[in-house]
Amino acid sequence: MVATAISPLAPAAFPDLPAIAGVKLHTATLGIRYKGRPDVLLAELEPGTQVAGVFTTSTTASAAVRWGREALKGGSARAFFVNAGNSVAFTGKAGEKFVADKVEAASKALGCAKTEIFTASTGVIGEPTTANRITDALGDLLANEAGWLDAAKAIMTTDTFPKGASATATNQWQDRDHCRYRQGIGHDRAEHGNDAELCVYRCRPAAQCAAGHSGR
Repeated sequence: MVATAISPLAPAAFPDLPAIAGVKLHTATLGIRYKGRPDVLLAELEPGTQVAGVFTTSTTASAAVRWGREALKGGSARAFFVNAGNSVAFTGKAGEKFVADKVEAASKALGCAKTEIFTASTGVIGEPTTANRITDALGDLLANEAGWLDAAKAIMTTDTFPKGASATATNQWQDRDHCRYRQGIGHDRAEHGNDAELCVYRCRPAAQCAAGHSGR
């Protein structure tokens, strides 16, 4: 049963997460399972973006996780493509096709290699479905630029509130001075390592930070 009452641990408000250069957030409300809230997120990354990842060690990892492990070997990313409502875990060949269809549609839309598309699905387990509703809406999805709040909502499942966090730090290491900015969105983890969490890092030379830049 889906919880309806907001957790007493919920903060008074969602934190202010400013935009990060090189990252565009797109969301859509498709009603995959939950009504009236964003349930698809595509985080579009500028060409040349490097990527790192941490994956579950579970032997029951979903098709999305298995795809990501292989794609990570390429070292670059153009998008993180997430849907909520159905994890497509424990769905065999249907799950593999779901992931393949999402990856192919996004790579064509962004004009990049399939290995630069990372995908995740979160929600009900063991319920086969197709990606048609998501891929058919890709044009409208990319036309809708969103903020971090909607992005956080789009990767929720049974969460009672969207989650976000931001931090800024400056480190000086001889000629490697830089300012590092981090912000992320995420939600409670479940089994199968199929939940979505997005963290973005942006680095600038320390001189720029000292000149008044926020590090974005």
